[in-house]
Amino acid sequence: MKKLFLSFFFPLMLILTACNNDKEILAFFDEWDNTTNLMLQKIEAGDVDGARLIFDAQKENLKSGWAKIPRSRNGGSSKIYMSSAVKKRYDESFFKNIEAIRDSAPTFREKVGGDKIKVEKLQNLIQEYREIFR
Repeated sequence: MKKLFLSFFFPLMLILTACNNDKEILAFFDEWDNTTNLMLQKIEAGDVDGARLIFDAQKENLKSGWAKIPRSRNGGSSKIYMSSAVKKRYDESFFKNIEAIRDSAPTFREKVGGDKIKVEKLQNLIQEYREIFR
């Protein structure tokens, strides 16, 4: 009887732990998406300093959330250890957010004209943002 109980108990605990981890990761993706969208709104308005304030306020949360995502790196590739639903959300958020921030630079340059200081600030912001997610 004890062996039967243990054979059901341990797998159940693993499933519950994975579900809690998935919830935490999904919450991180929501926060990441929201932060990126707020930054993009500021960038599109030509307000790189406003985008910087948003980023700086969320930077440590982004770092710690990203660090919690279970993955291994082999030769530049990343393998994600999570449910398929969370993996799908990871793929959507990762590429959408990274590409949106990267692609904001040309539009921003047009918006601010030849203001080299603002363009440089945006380049630094994009670099720092991308460094978190390497």
